[in-house]
Order: sequence, then C-alpha cells, then structure tokens
Amino acid sequence: MTDIKNKELAMKLKYVQTQRHTIQVDFIDYMDELATLNGCLPDLRCIQPIAALMPISELQCRLVTRVFQGKVKLPCYEEMMTDIKNKELAMKLKYVQTQRHTIQVDYIDYMDELATLNGCLPDLKSLLWSDYMLALNWYFGPFTPYQYRLNGPGKWSGARQAIMTQWDRTFASLKTRPWGFTEPASKKKFLIFYFVFAVAFCFFIQYIFFR
Repeated sequence: MTDIKNKELAMKLKYVQTQRHTIQVDFIDYMDELATLNGCLPDLRCIQPIAALMPISELQCRLVTRVFQGKVKLPCYEEMMTDIKNKELAMKLKYVQTQRHTIQVDYIDYMDELATLNGCLPDLKSLLWSDYMLALNWYFGPFTPYQYRLNGPGKWSGARQAIMTQWDRTFASLKTRPWGFTEPASKKKFLIFYFVFAVAFCFFIQYIFFR
C-alpha cells in the first residue's frame, strides 16, 4: 500500500506546474504528504545564493544526514511554512520581481541558519576565551566554510589551521615563481632592451601619424 501511494505522489510531483519560476502551492501540499509518509523530503541545491553554491550544498547534506539519523528535529510544518512566507516576502522587497529572483538566499545568513539547525555554528564568545587569535581571524577575516568545522557534528581538526592560513593560500596564487628563483643576467638585459625598444617605437609612431 505504501509503494502504491509513493508512486501516486511521484506522478503528482512529475507534473507540478510552475509560474514565472515559482513553485505553486499545490506542490507544497504534495510535499506535506510525502513528509508525512516518509518522515522527510529533502530538496538540496534548490536555491540561488549570491556566492558559491557548493559550500551550501555540503552543509545541507550534513544537516539532512543527521535528520535521517534522528539526531536533528526540524521545526513543525506550521513554523516552516511561516518561515517560507516570510522569506518570500523579504525576497520581493529586496529584489526586482523577475523570473530570476525566486529562490535567492543571502549566503552568510543562510549558512548560519543551516549551521544553527545542525549544531555546528561557532560561538564568538567561547572562541574569544579559548583562542582569541582564531576568533579575530574568523570574525574579521574572509568568510570561508572551514568555520563550520570548528565544533559540533563533523568537527575537523584541521579547520583552525585552514582558517589561520587562508590569506597565505590567497597570496600564494599571485606568486608566479618558486622560492630561490633568479633570472639570468642575459635575460634581464633582453627584457630591458625590449621595453626600451617598445617605448621608442610607440613614440616614433605617435610622431609620424599624430603630430
């Protein structure tokens, strides 16, 4: 009986209609039925962040696996629907109402929301007491997903080192030569000659054609 009902709901979802890239209300009703039947219906990556998508997807997967394991309890249906309505209203007020802006999310706010549900959001006060250098780098430095591996489920021992050295990796990409590399003297002379010749040629062209 359960398999038959699953197939019926799958057929309903297959022909869900959208209007201007916005999912209609009846789709929410089907999701409610599936959630009641199977306990949960995750919809990963169905968002459009103003930043990278993959870190959000990774954090979504971490949360969903803990929901499946029964270690995280999601809000009730009424609370989730209220949250959806509030976010839709905020989106309409913030963005131009076009087909493009229907699933927009703010990167940092959304990541913090997922991390709060999953129990892996860093606590600034605790970090200031335990490791103030890490707290300063985390708070004033670039926003990177390593911070959601500092504590809680999925904690990674290398997260602190990754945060403390993220500027080193950023500047490393700008270094085009390995350490200890020196250019031969003949090559330096050639580059100087080439530069002087190019400047002289530009002045010559300007004198001939634009005087």
